[in-house]
Amino acid sequence: MKLPVVLTFVHKWIGIIVGVQIVLWVAGGLVMSAFPIELVRGETASAPPDTRPIDAAELQASLPSVLAAAGPVESLRTSRVAGRLYLEVTRAGQVPVLVDAADGHLVEGIPAALARQVAEADFTGKGNVTSVTLQDA
Repeated sequence: MKLPVVLTFVHKWIGIIVGVQIVLWVAGGLVMSAFPIELVRGETASAPPDTRPIDAAELQASLPSVLAAAGPVESLRTSRVAGRLYLEVTRAGQVPVLVDAADGHLVEGIPAALARQVAEADFTGKGNVTSVTLQDA
């Protein structure tokens, strides 16, 4: 075979492959633009965040005991997880940990029962949680 014939053959097939990818990309964009952006992002299947104000009675654990349980603290913020109030404690150079605001105990990892509660509370779509699996990353 001569070089021009080979180059023409390769050029034709590269053009077809790239062209098909571009057509699929454009078609996907058209489909996504036809639906409301909230549906595309999956926002219609998640519950709104719990924005209830924090009541002092919810913080039954004293702040010194929370700080003592967590060690050296870089930042501290409150968050609700499955309707329960937790303190999210960031220690210097470490990943944030949760401290139960009611009793002050440090939550090591995320227990399977808590993960199931969070998933069930956050998802408002059809379906149920069938299993809970710990992911390393």
